Amino acid sequence: MMMPLIKNDYYISAEIKQQLDKSKEIVINADQDRIFIITGREGSGKSWLAMQIAAYLDPTFCLDDVCFDADS
Repeated sequence: MMMPLIKNDYYISAEIKQQLDKSKEIVINADQDRIFIITGREGSGKSWLAMQIAAYLDPTFCLDDVCFDADS
């Protein structure tokens, strides 16, 4: 079952929301880092998923925060 969160323009499952919330709490309260690895074929939506996760974890996230090449 999918549930809407924060904005009406994306959805996230309850299980993934729980894991993201737990990770965010650890990063903020325990001063630890988290790395998310997203794999898949070209065109499968990896970048879109990463940006949706970033927007959920940090409401101030925008495309200016994204590096598209090593020179960025």
